Amino acid sequence: LIESNPEYEMFRVFGGYDCGYLEGTDWEKAESIRKSKIQEYIADISEENFKEWQKRLLLVIKNYESSKHSEYLYFSNIFLLGLGEQKPSIALRLIQQNENEFEPFLLRLIWGMWESKSAIIARELMSKWVEEDKHLQVCASLFAYDVKEIDMQLLERIFEKAKKYKDVNALNNV
Repeated sequence: LIESNPEYEMFRVFGGYDCGYLEGTDWEKAESIRKSKIQEYIADISEENFKEWQKRLLLVIKNYESSKHSEYLYFSNIFLLGLGEQKPSIALRLIQQNENEFEPFLLRLIWGMWESKSAIIARELMSKWVEEDKHLQVCASLFAYDVKEIDMQLLERIFEKAKKYKDVNALNNV
């Protein structure tokens, strides 16, 4: 009964490890199936069905803090990164409406948005955060990855704020 539930199936795609995903399937095949399914999910999300997807995603992360964070790697590293890159305006809306709930995942969403054709969305959001003294570590962390372009002015603003607030984690990432 539970295996026929679409929300449960989605949770299984997003969470857990490849070795336990599909019985009788090796990890490479499981990885391939999961990545394909994630692309289907990203393709399905639209402005019209945003509220439905928002509810689903909030259910997926509901127990994140009490779980092994490594069990959310597909959700974070593939789904959210891909959502940010392929649909940056939807990723922005998800952040704007659920910033606190998605705090552990903000870096992946921002990173995807930064790598998108609409990178300005990520720049504007990060600039706003820096102005509001919010998420400095997330903002600094973005530039610790192999992003296409480093905005030196933004990075300098992050550095100044992190220095002002003695935010060691943000400073380390700068």
